[in-house]
Amino acid sequence: MRTYAGRGLGDRKGQTLAITAVSMVVLLGMGALAVDLGMAYAAHAAAQRAADSGALAGASAFIDYDFTLPEASDSANARAMDYATSNDVLARPIEPEDVTVWVIPDSQKVRVHVSAKGLSTWLAKALGIFSMDVGAAAAAVASDGGSADECVLPFAMPDLWDDNDDDTSDPAGDNIPNGDEWWEFEEGDDYARYNGDDTCLYSGCNGTGLGSNLRDGDGIEADVGRRIWIKSGPKGQKDGDPYIEEGAGGQDVMIGPGNFLLWRMPDPDDDCEPKAGANWVRQNILGCNSCPIYVDTEYDIGEVYPSQPGNVASIKDELEQIMAMDPDATWDSGTQTVDSQYGDESPRVRIVPLWDPDMFDLQGASTFRFNNMAKIFIEGGGTDPNDFAVYARFMGFVESGGGGSETGTLIKYLRLVE
Repeated sequence: MRTYAGRGLGDRKGQTLAITAVSMVVLLGMGALAVDLGMAYAAHAAAQRAADSGALAGASAFIDYDFTLPEASDSANARAMDYATSNDVLARPIEPEDVTVWVIPDSQKVRVHVSAKGLSTWLAKALGIFSMDVGAAAAAVASDGGSADECVLPFAMPDLWDDNDDDTSDPAGDNIPNGDEWWEFEEGDDYARYNGDDTCLYSGCNGTGLGSNLRDGDGIEADVGRRIWIKSGPKGQKDGDPYIEEGAGGQDVMIGPGNFLLWRMPDPDDDCEPKAGANWVRQNILGCNSCPIYVDTEYDIGEVYPSQPGNVASIKDELEQIMAMDPDATWDSGTQTVDSQYGDESPRVRIVPLWDPDMFDLQGASTFRFNNMAKIFIEGGGTDPNDFAVYARFMGFVESGGGGSETGTLIKYLRLVE
């Protein structure tokens, strides 16, 4: 008798091979999709950074020139093109033909589109897809600063006080947060915010806060030019002591568990309600928040805002972008002014709110009460240990959104609008 059992087994083996072959094609396609979509995302992010930097650089021309002058448009176009083409997409340089710039003088706006065409794929080639195109666009404006606090950074620092309780915060005894000191407000210390008059309070006239004459000397008056931390980092250890970067003092490390001198800024798209998250912090570093931050003209206690808990070390890229917008700017300790082609209108000149140091034990998601708005020049940041604390130079005060319209020399500011 003839049997067909073997033939049936062979048929089943053939079916298995066919199913396996089809499955491999499907798996290969899924792998190609994952790898190449990831590459496309990275390429788009790089193109977006180039477009952002180009738009901001282009709009900066309207700080230097009146928008009605031909030089304004010419400079805006040149700056946008120069900054956009200084970037790359997946290690491929961005060429001028990859960049389109629109200058809109009446709006003091610059729009930039960056494209990267013909980027080679990897596994998608197995599906017949050999290249892909990506693109990104951004627009920035130079806006009149009718209320200076519209350029407030998402950093909030304690005001300075009279450290007169003879502790280890101020071993030099000069009431100055020197580079080898870490200050902490404690019982016995005195504080009175700068009030703009000549009434002598506590240990000096005009209070003890930034702007007072309490620390005058060594070429610094009313604290203008004083180097201060505006964003702290986690508490590192160096021979058992907090790490302090030489040349800056005060609060290099967090001042309470989870408090790194950040705060939750209001969201203009949500009736100026506070908004949390690292992405929102980064947006408010590069852009300018249009919500008014109230401190009245008498410098009374203003609105109460929640702090932003966490270190948010990811802001390093955004701060470096601000530095790159005016890379040659320095602080002139002789004249106590910004040495920049833009003068006091440098993109690195911003505003931070100051709060009462009596609230020094704030932890995590607490609240700040703002006493003053300080104009500062962003000078640099420390990265050892891996914290990216940020220090700046104090330049004086500006009025708040709840009071006057004076904005000092900060007449215009740059912000991304698209």
